Amino acid sequence: MPVDRTLAVHENPTPRETERPNWTHGALAHSCCILPTMIPAGEGERDTMTSYRHEALSPSGRPLHPGELAFVRAARVGRLATVDAANRPAVVPICYAVLDGDGPVVVSVLDEKPKRVSDRKLARVRNIRSNPAVSFVVDRYDDEDWSRLVFVQVRGRASVVEPGAGIHERALAALRDKYPQYESMAIEERPVIVIDDLRGHSWRGDGEPFG
Repeated sequence: MPVDRTLAVHENPTPRETERPNWTHGALAHSCCILPTMIPAGEGERDTMTSYRHEALSPSGRPLHPGELAFVRAARVGRLATVDAANRPAVVPICYAVLDGDGPVVVSVLDEKPKRVSDRKLARVRNIRSNPAVSFVVDRYDDEDWSRLVFVQVRGRASVVEPGAGIHERALAALRDKYPQYESMAIEERPVIVIDDLRGHSWRGDGEPFG
């Protein structure tokens, strides 16, 4: 009797597991910057991958336009993204200020808000010391009028500055000027995150450039 091959195809419509698209190890993994950690390697190759990861996450793009910088300066909160030694991203909201000088610098103190671990054990601190390339986003959302949606994404190189450094005092003064809550906090002995070499891009819901 002839075999009904059409029926055989319909009886097994689902591809085998090995034939399914592997999004985890494909484009999605690459876009999340985790592909290098998924490739088996010896010690020498691991050093190469670490260099590749740091190069890939180094600041890139153009300096911020004055309008973008003004938007960042005026905003009250940003979302800071860091990456740990295993390329796992972490995002946390931060209070920050912008210092002027040879180039704009973003500063954020590890303040007295409740934390489960000490300042130096915070993920953002450990991540910055492992990989100083960071990014943070400042945005505006309007539920009624999406033409007012705005975001500015900033990339930079971060460091953790201890009390006694020259920029530490300037950072605290700028932060206290922006956030009255810091007037009653003992932040003089707390480390400060400093982000310099700022680069980035922006988007507006009305289609207009920042200029």
